[in-house]
Amino acid sequence: MQINPVKFKVPDNVSIVILEVSKELALVYEKFFRSAGLNVIATFNRAEDLFSGFTSSYNSEIRKSIVLLDYKMPEMDGVTIARRLKELNSSQRIILTTLEDPSKFSAMRYKLFDAIITRPFTISDLLAAIDEKSIELIS
Repeated sequence: MQINPVKFKVPDNVSIVILEVSKELALVYEKFFRSAGLNVIATFNRAEDLFSGFTSSYNSEIRKSIVLLDYKMPEMDGVTIARRLKELNSSQRIILTTLEDPSKFSAMRYKLFDAIITRPFTISDLLAAIDEKSIELIS
């Protein structure tokens, strides 16, 4: 019996940068995104490594990508990270993943984040948020 692979409806030219404290979850995201046909530019487990990417060869690629940002990072929270990212690139696209109540972020939703996804979430939820942001990136 042959199993047909699942096809995802996300444009091919969408790039993702992952900032996730859990190395295991970051690996799951990366494998999933690659299988969905998305370009994973880099995966970081520390915010400072991501910020360093803005001064490295990743600079232009990161600025054009969607950053998938874990709220619970050890050195600073996702709000602080998002603010620093916006200082580096005011048009940076950021999707926040969190276990927190999303109403906690409602005041900053449109200022800092393009989407907020509460864990646990489905892959469909994540792809919908990426698809919505990718339309803005390629238009």
